[in-house]
Formats: sequence, structure tokens, C-alpha cells
Amino acid sequence: NRKRTDFLFPSWHKIQITRYWLLGFTEAEGMFNVKQDKQSYKGNLAFRYTLSQSDLDLALLEAIRDFFINIPEAKLSGLTSLDNIVHINVRKKRQDHYKNEATLSVTQWRFIKCVLIPLFDSMSWFSQKQHDYFLWKSIMLLKEKGHHYSEDGFKLIQLIINQMNKYRLSSSDSSFLDREWLDQKIQDKLREKSVYENKNGRIWISTENRYLNEGGVSK
Repeated sequence: NRKRTDFLFPSWHKIQITRYWLLGFTEAEGMFNVKQDKQSYKGNLAFRYTLSQSDLDLALLEAIRDFFINIPEAKLSGLTSLDNIVHINVRKKRQDHYKNEATLSVTQWRFIKCVLIPLFDSMSWFSQKQHDYFLWKSIMLLKEKGHHYSEDGFKLIQLIINQMNKYRLSSSDSSFLDREWLDQKIQDKLREKSVYENKNGRIWISTENRYLNEGGVSK
């Protein structure tokens, strides 16, 4: 732990990442986040997958980045410049930390949809982190159908966010919802017709009577 001084591996050592090793590491150290602008623009939903360690483990995060950009899902996604999609940042230590923090993060929508979700869906989870992942993915599916542009869909997304990550812990001040009830609400909403319509070759938002990207944030 903190009393170690020698963090060097032998020259022949090679970090090997496997799919299930990565899943286990994600269940322990990963975070699935959704940032929602509750005040102004309903369409502003930002998705983020992160893994954080001290900067002593920077080589490990680099090996995970290499794993992500070389798995079959990434090759089939059609995405280019994958090195620029999986980011690694190092920031100076906070007052209550003894080492700098290194964070691997993915925010690119298509990489999340075409690479991360097929990867994590292909494996069996073993911890409560699966619930965070399920809710995170559910919000993405709701957004794909435009339900964040409807009043009840927007409120449902707020409910989901308030049941994720630290909010599901017993130490949280957030009120707990019955998990089966919430899952059923999500499935019912996903079965509803998409808010998006094709009109004159453009995407029409039926709940707001406007075309996508008119009167909102450009994408």
C-alpha cells in the first residue's frame, strides 16, 4: 500500500487485459455517469464511462486503452482515430489523496453504443455495478427514441439518475425506489413510439413541434 516505494515491474513483464478481467475491474473501479442539464435544455444528456487509479498505475490504464481500441467491436464500429476517443488524463492530487489521479474516460456516443455496450452485454456481471450499467444503458435507449424531449420521459430519466452510483448507497440522502417498479417503468417507456419522426428527410420532434437542432443545442 502506501509504504511501498518500488513500483517497477521486471523488464519482461507485460500487462495482459482480458474481457472478463476488464469486467471485474470495472465492477470494482468503474463508473457509469449521465450528466443532465435540469434547468435549461432537455436534450443535453452527456454519457461517460470512467476508470480511475493513482498515476502509479498509468501503464495499466494505457493497456486498457489499447485493449478497447483493438477489440473486434472497435474494428467493426467504423470509427477512426480511436486513440483520441479513449482519453487518459492525469490531475494533481487532491488534499485527501497522497498520489496524483489518472483517469481513463470515454464520452463519445458512437463508441459507447458500438463498442462498450456490446462488450459489456456479452458477459455475465457479478456485482451491484450491473444495476448502474443497466440504468446507464436504459437512459441511452430512451434518448435514442427521443423520450428526453417528452415531459414524462424527462422526469423518468431524472428518477433513473437519482438511483445510480452513490445515490443507491445506504449513506445517500436520495430516496430509494422499488427496483422492479423502476425497471418496469423503463420497459413501458421503451415500448412507446419514438418521439422522432421523419419529415421531409429531416428529424422532427413530435413533442416540441420542431426539427432537431432548431431551437436547441447544435449537434
